[in-house]
Amino acid sequence: MFSRRARFWLWSATVAALAAVFAFGVSGRMRVETDILAMLPQDERDPAVEEAVRALSDTTGQRTLFLIGAPEFAEARDAAQALHSALQKSGVFARLQLEPEYRGEALTAQYAPYTSGLLSDTHRALLLAGQTDRLIQESLRNLYSPMSGPRPLTFAQDPFNLLGDFLRQQLPAAGRLQLREGVLTVQHQEFDYVLVTAEISGSPFSVELQQRVEPAMVAAIDGLKSRHPTAQVLRSGVIRHAAANSERATREIKAFGSASLIGVILLVLLTFRAIRPLLLTLASIGVGAMAGLTVCHFLFEKVHLVTLVFGSTLIGVSVD
Repeated sequence: MFSRRARFWLWSATVAALAAVFAFGVSGRMRVETDILAMLPQDERDPAVEEAVRALSDTTGQRTLFLIGAPEFAEARDAAQALHSALQKSGVFARLQLEPEYRGEALTAQYAPYTSGLLSDTHRALLLAGQTDRLIQESLRNLYSPMSGPRPLTFAQDPFNLLGDFLRQQLPAAGRLQLREGVLTVQHQEFDYVLVTAEISGSPFSVELQQRVEPAMVAAIDGLKSRHPTAQVLRSGVIRHAAANSERATREIKAFGSASLIGVILLVLLTFRAIRPLLLTLASIGVGAMAGLTVCHFLFEKVHLVTLVFGSTLIGVSVD
């Protein structure tokens, strides 16, 4: 249908157009997906389950916990304050907390309209067992006892303190953490540790966010240790592990890709003993990679990191 020369110029024009689209429309704009859940087929995922998993991931995955320890509590508290200030100055965190917030008023306002329908497990067990007298005696004892615990509403509003007992049951277990001078602290091996929490405003699996948050945390910890040499810093968070996995995957891409490319170059040179076949081989690899990334960008707006890792091992197949 077309002559050989016409096919050559038509193919060259197509490759040039592809290169232009890749350079101006894809390069620098493609997002790399690192969330392993994104690899699951969309039609096999329950929307309700997906939403629940996403909510849980956002709650726990966006938070990083720091424990700053020192032989003396005062030093640990000063070091924690210094780390809190350094993290705040970095500007990459949506929320930082050193002193825990009291949200009793908000909880009371939220649950107060439903006081008559709220029962703790203890009160429910007493009512089911028919021990109403014990419930009355407990209410009277708490009324005159200075150690009766929190009472969000007055005795006239909630005589049996149903709301107070219900809210007390909702509180998570404090574990070994204790409130001391306005901060949460724990002791371990003659060290006092103070808790600092930091939250990000995006997905911890975002490579772009990892590249901003991880260096900020490392710089803050290094600065803290330079001012407090005896301080210890322990941290835990999803973004730390996600950043480590992303870095490892990047190294694997470079290693496998470089090894495959070097092997292909040596094989072509030893087989053909000419530069022209090598240039054609490299051109086919480049055009194939550009075409694949361009299609992924316009169809999915992103490419998964695992795809790049697998793709880097298939250079030899693309040459064939």
